[in-house]
Amino acid sequence: MIDIDKNIVRDALKGLRAGTTVQTSVFGELENGSIVHNFTLEHITGVSVTISEFGSALTSIQVPDRHGNKKNVILNYPTLDRYVHDPFYLGVLVGRYANRIAHAQFRLNGTTVSLSGNSGEHHLHGGFTGFGKRLWTGKVLEESDHPAVMMSLLSDNEEEGYPGQLQVYVVYSLVSATTLEILMKAVSDSRTVVNLTQHPYFNLTGKRTDISEHYLQLFSDKYLPVHEDLIPIGMQKHVDGTVFDFRESERVGSRLETQDAEIAVARGFDHCWVLRSIDDQMQLAATVYEETSGRKLRVFTDAPGIQFYSGNHLHALPGMTELRPHSALCLEPQSWPDSPNQPDFPSTILNPGEVYTRRVRYQFDI
Repeated sequence: MIDIDKNIVRDALKGLRAGTTVQTSVFGELENGSIVHNFTLEHITGVSVTISEFGSALTSIQVPDRHGNKKNVILNYPTLDRYVHDPFYLGVLVGRYANRIAHAQFRLNGTTVSLSGNSGEHHLHGGFTGFGKRLWTGKVLEESDHPAVMMSLLSDNEEEGYPGQLQVYVVYSLVSATTLEILMKAVSDSRTVVNLTQHPYFNLTGKRTDISEHYLQLFSDKYLPVHEDLIPIGMQKHVDGTVFDFRESERVGSRLETQDAEIAVARGFDHCWVLRSIDDQMQLAATVYEETSGRKLRVFTDAPGIQFYSGNHLHALPGMTELRPHSALCLEPQSWPDSPNQPDFPSTILNPGEVYTRRVRYQFDI
């Protein structure tokens, strides 16, 4: 298997800006005695970001509003135990395959690969114990004056049914005072499929309110229609004249109130938009704006799609009654759902000797 540790360090540290510090703290202890650490990156004039070794989860993104008051703009849990038993994938790194694979199986190398069916008869976000439920190994990268944080994980052959031993690296860095970049890389010792993404739930108010007054723009002309079980039907549809048209900034609440049949089935948005990608280059995929705080989020990625999930199935947990449907939204850059079963979709196959690479950039402005 290729050793990409040195290469990912070099790529991640390229172009970092001065003014970033990193602090390590203990988040808690798992039942098996493993200690879980948190790493906090902070720019002296801008945002701060906390990443946990459990699930490689983003647990905090502190961003100032127009008055300079910092708030955490993503949903999080107060304790490690909450993340261990989390039903919502709050902030975690999702894999080995983000989103859904129909009937929990696909064909590869002439044989049927059977996965764990953790979402009815389908496979969702890597299975019962996907990457968001694993303990990663965190490391501070200090090869330059501008530190970053790297999380690494080894996924065994046949884990949740996936072929191949997969080595995964994810690097979190503040490339400016206002911008978090996430670099994901993976290699496998045999042919497999890979689709990684981060799963933060954004609410730019910094409060546990709903996201109806957030304004969303998606730089996409097409989306993937889905069956009632949210599996793509296998075609692209133009957004023109539909509630999926976010080419201009639209108030999310006005779209959630529509009577569209696909929205009714999903209880909101849970769909993938086709990005206007050119040769896997970074591009602006989405913007979100919230007027009362003045905060604006721009999402850049080299992924071929972005999943907009409007938090449809969030609900109250014991001691956390503020969680409810549409209290936050997710923008998940990724490959298209069910690609292993859709020959006309971009391939997600990773061969031995190849390096899977995905970049996501969250830029905050006032």
